Amino acid sequence: MNLTLHQCRYIISSYSPLKILEDSDIVIDNGRVVCLGQCYGYRGYDKVDCKEKVVAPAFGNAHIHLYTILKVINEQNPYRALLIAILNMAANGIAAFQSMDENYKTVVEAAKSIGLRVKAGPIIKNKKCDEYISIEKLGYRLYTPIISIENLLEVDEEVLESCIELLLNRNIDIQISVSRTIEETLKFKRIKKLFPVEYLVKKNLLSNKIILTHINWISSWELESIVYYRPRVVVCPYSDALSNINGLPPLKKYS
Repeated sequence: MNLTLHQCRYIISSYSPLKILEDSDIVIDNGRVVCLGQCYGYRGYDKVDCKEKVVAPAFGNAHIHLYTILKVINEQNPYRALLIAILNMAANGIAAFQSMDENYKTVVEAAKSIGLRVKAGPIIKNKKCDEYISIEKLGYRLYTPIISIENLLEVDEEVLESCIELLLNRNIDIQISVSRTIEETLKFKRIKKLFPVEYLVKKNLLSNKIILTHINWISSWELESIVYYRPRVVVCPYSDALSNINGLPPLKKYS
């Protein structure tokens, strides 16, 4: 794609720090931005007049369960259902997403068909770790592998420790759903005698390659561990509100 977005009224080129250009151009050559600002000498490009337009970077969806779409639409073909969900994201300005779905290959196939960047992979349960590490590239350059853990209680401790160690050595991110509801959190505490984040710390499994999702019900000392070990944190206020979780993560503590 060779394209010039000509004389955009505003271009938000960065959110952190915030940078806004006025009456500027964006030149795209073969899918890459090659000029941003006052761009001259680019001939043979399709030109779009953007004098009354605001151009901003696309959004990323940091956590989604795409297969839940099968429960809310009348579509029996999983691929078509996923395609509908991904097209809906694209229509709302989302160009990248991170999925926690069992059939990740179908998710990647659907994302590839419309050109969205996707991070997806298998969900760890009680299997040998080597069954999770042969994550194919799937022939799509915008695909990045990730491993998911939906429920820490469903994974044997030995499997969990060996998998996380092996995956971290291979530089593969791991997303773990923790402390979503107070019931789940207290059940974990009753069985393991520790809160979920506290448990990960004790097992020496918390690092900046770990992504903690939901994380609504956590203790003050778990927050201190998050600050110290620097895992990435994804909160899901909209979906949790719809699920009537009755909890709100202490966002200020993450900053």
